[in-house]
Amino acid sequence: MPYINRTATTTVTLAETIHTVTETSSGITVNKTTDGSTVAVEQFLGALLASELTVTPYNTITATNIQGAIEQLADQHFVQGSTPTGDTLEEGDLWYNTATDNLYVYRETSPSTFEWIPIASATGNMDTLDSETFV
Repeated sequence: MPYINRTATTTVTLAETIHTVTETSSGITVNKTTDGSTVAVEQFLGALLASELTVTPYNTITATNIQGAIEQLADQHFVQGSTPTGDTLEEGDLWYNTATDNLYVYRETSPSTFEWIPIASATGNMDTLDSETFV
């Protein structure tokens, strides 16, 4: 699986004395580090690529990797001030129009004709969600 290698070094202050024993082909080494000392600890971090991490398709997400699943989600829900267009639009997609504060659903209005239909229009104080906020 492709990944990006990364290392990080952290400085640690010891709270107690630590003894390390290392066995090599040339013998055994015993090291003693006393409390209050600082040591550098190197960590290896592997970063995996989202396109290489597999997922199980679920509901409207048919992608089999995380990158594809994120892209499918982004193609189903829009939050922008202009009307979404393009080849990825499908019936049931949602669009929140930030310019008008209206919520729309993309649906078939007549055979083979799809349009953005408003399903909620914000009025009054949007900080309070009640029967008077959306009409």
